[in-house]
Parts: sequence; structure tokens; C-alpha cells
Amino acid sequence: LVEVDLGEISRINDLAYGIEGPGWGAAIDRDPDLPVRALAAVIDGEPVSCAIVIEGYDDVCVTGVATVPGHQCQGLAAAIVARLLTDSRDRGIRTGTLQASTAGAPVYERLGFSDVGFIELWELRKPG
Repeated sequence: LVEVDLGEISRINDLAYGIEGPGWGAAIDRDPDLPVRALAAVIDGEPVSCAIVIEGYDDVCVTGVATVPGHQCQGLAAAIVARLLTDSRDRGIRTGTLQASTAGAPVYERLGFSDVGFIELWELRKPG
């Protein structure tokens, strides 16, 4: 696992979710004002899976979790999230939170997260 910048996180998320154009990069106009760590799994020299944690007070927020097509369902994202959570715990962070998609929820459940509520996710899809 390697540390990456938010530009690389944006690239991987756009590829993973089929977003063409500015996508994630357009949504991130600056680094958060809280400590951020971003890691990626690299295969054949190419970052293919990633996650971010943003630490605030006693909580770490997990976000930006994605794996490009062709490398999904191999446990890469789970390994990255587990590493980031372990590192945060070792620095004294007591809780972790996230918002999960339907596809991601089973990954987070295996990591010990539990569902405490529901939000509605809207996404732009190509017609047809």
C-alpha cells in the first residue's frame, strides 16, 4: 500500500464508478481542514484501489473507497480500509464512521461496522 494524493483518489473513483469528465476532481476543491490519509493498492505499477480517512476529534470518517473494474472483488479495498482504521486506532482514534453504498455495505460489515441508519444516494447515470 502506498500513500497517494486526492488527485489519484479522484482518478480511481471516477474509473470505478464510470464517471467521465471532471467527476471527483471537480468535487474536491481543497484539502479538508482535518488530518487526511489516503492509501492505494498498486498492481503492476498502477494504483487500482483506494480509500481515504479524515480524522476529527475521536472519530475517523472513511470515504473515497473504490476499486477499478478488473480488480474488484479481490479484497483490495477491505485491506486498505483495515490498514487505515488500524493506523487511526493506534493514534488514539476511538470510532469510525462511513456512508456505504449497497455494494460496499458487506465489505464494511466484515470489517466490524454496523448499520445505524439510511441515507438516499443520488448518482448521475448515462441514458440507455
